[in-house]
Amino acid sequence: MVEFFRFPIFHDKYKKITGMEAIGYFGQSVEFFGDERIAYVSGSGICIHHLQNGTVEMIWRSETGICTFKYHATTNKLALCHDVAGACIEITQLPDHSRLFAELENPTSDRISDFSFSHEGDRLVGISNCFDHKCVVWSLISKEVLLTVGLETLFEACMVNPIARNLISFVSCDGVHIGAIREVYGDFSIHVNKTNAESLCNEIPERVDSSKTETDS
Repeated sequence: MVEFFRFPIFHDKYKKITGMEAIGYFGQSVEFFGDERIAYVSGSGICIHHLQNGTVEMIWRSETGICTFKYHATTNKLALCHDVAGACIEITQLPDHSRLFAELENPTSDRISDFSFSHEGDRLVGISNCFDHKCVVWSLISKEVLLTVGLETLFEACMVNPIARNLISFVSCDGVHIGAIREVYGDFSIHVNKTNAESLCNEIPERVDSSKTETDS
């Protein structure tokens, strides 16, 4: 059986389907926290909805606010960025989110606008905002910065390849770029190339309609 939940956005006339109320939801992106919880940024905190019992839990950062966050299901870690320029990345361990795992240095002078965990959860890749636009790679094993590099193109989002952690996709208004991280004797670098959508489309074979094919007599 499939159950649907609808948040009441902007007006009370949007009624919930199953009894779950949304607090401060105005169309923000939503993250799953395991099978039974979803979360989104609301004001100075993260609002977590428990889908089964309808209860709501808040993670507050009243002094700094929260710019963005990501959850890693396998390690059960929550990474959040404070809504302050130059603020660190805070990693907490769920379900007890008061337990601090690490505070990762932000080597930029701006906020981290988006980040992504590697599949194993041992690396975090982020991009900072437009005033000091950079790509930053952290090790969650050593809890140190592995790489910081300036970006010429303004990217809105990044995603680590779930199979090859050294491949990162960067999304901009004019397309998708692929970054490849290279390590030589402990020194890290990244090379970013824009994907060629036209060439990719040309590689897709033309569909053959079997009803129109002719066979030799």
